[in-house]
Amino acid sequence: MRYRKRELLVFVEKMKRGLHIEYRETIEIPALIRQGEYRKASAQLLDIVKISTLTVLWVLPGGSVIAAAVLKSSVRMRPSAFQAKKKALVRQENPQEEQRLP
Repeated sequence: MRYRKRELLVFVEKMKRGLHIEYRETIEIPALIRQGEYRKASAQLLDIVKISTLTVLWVLPGGSVIAAAVLKSSVRMRPSAFQAKKKALVRQENPQEEQRLP
């Protein structure tokens, strides 16, 4: 039982961290557009669409199973903050966060 609780806490912490990264990136969209960085802004908008799609799937009856299957089978459906390469990027940008990231 204790093992499952620890596993759940790790999962919740990863989700919280990923959603916080997506939140920060979403707030930066207007600044990116003003600076002419349309590719970064469009990539973040695509992440918003991915999160919205997964949320809609999750809310449907039996959707948690479908959403889990979609995420397991297609890494491309994951928002950028939840992909492995994103962790490496965050570690390069913020070395002090390296201790907190698994």
